[in-house]
Order: sequence, then structure tokens, then C-alpha cells
Amino acid sequence: MERNRPPQRKAVLLDRDGVLVEDTGYITSEDALRLLPGVPAALAALRDAGFLLVVVSNQSAVARGMISLERLFEIQAALDRLLARRGAALDAAYFCPHHPSEGDPPFRRDCPCRKPRPGLIERAAREWSLDRAACFLVGDSERDFAAAAAAGVRALSVGAAVPGVPRFDGLPAAAEHILASSKGTSA
Repeated sequence: MERNRPPQRKAVLLDRDGVLVEDTGYITSEDALRLLPGVPAALAALRDAGFLLVVVSNQSAVARGMISLERLFEIQAALDRLLARRGAALDAAYFCPHHPSEGDPPFRRDCPCRKPRPGLIERAAREWSLDRAACFLVGDSERDFAAAAAAGVRALSVGAAVPGVPRFDGLPAAAEHILASSKGTSA
């Protein structure tokens, strides 16, 4: 991926499970990846509007010993291919494979990248020169929204109803809101 992008880009940061694909518990194989309705078209519309598309996701299945880190990357590569075939390529994916109390070191640890902490978002912002004020995080849990608030990006929910966080029925509706609210802003 190219990192020499112009400074101050806008992005939509996306939790994976429950936002892009069905949340079936722990996804441990490519066969378990099931895109949610309208996801490819929503991502394509966001990309066409100049947004980078970046996954930021806790994946403690690694810490829990359910999959290896290599397997996590294989599953993400399968999702990347699935979306790219539908015109909805992602720009990047950042994961926290850690858990503070499950598994063994090096994955059993309390780290700054595990949401609700903002580490994943901060890393993406640094590596992609993101303008946090022009970014949105679409998530489905309170830890997503807490991470967004700590990182200074706007949060939208497609799951949990949380005071102060606009809630939408899926990524397509959230994408419509993002596109409508960002009219007139530049990349």
C-alpha cells in the first residue's frame, strides 16, 4: 500500500464484524465471511467520494488461541478479495490480536491498540495522514465509540444504541449520512 499520500486525508474507519460481515462470534475461516447487505455498494460510494476505507478491529481470537496471526491475515486477505471483486477495495486493515486476560504472551497483554483505547485509529491516522475531524468510525459496540471519541473522530453506530452516537440500520444508511454530511469538504 502506498503511504506517500497527500496530508490530511478523510477516511471511514470500519469495525469488521457486525459492520462489514456478519458477527458470528469468532471468525476462524474464510468460509465464515458473509458480507452484510449493501456493504460493497456503500463502500464503493464512500471511495468514489474520496474517503479512504480502513478496518480497525479487535481480533482476540488470536490471543485466545483460536487462530494464528498468520491465519488472521489470510482471513483479511480473503475479505479484501471478496470486496475488491465487488468494486469495494479497502485501503488498509489494522487489528488488535491482544486480550488483557486471555491466552498467553505475547498476545495476552493490555495494550493501547485494543478498543476502547484509540491505538488502532491513531496508527491509521499517522500512517495515512488522516484529518481526524474529517473522519468517521462506523462501529457496532460501545468500545468502538469510546475509541472514536478518544481519537477525535466522529462515531456512527450500526449496532448498539448509545447516547450521543447517531444510529443507523446498517452500513448503507451510515454511508448515506456520511456522504450527505461531508458534501463540500475536500479529500
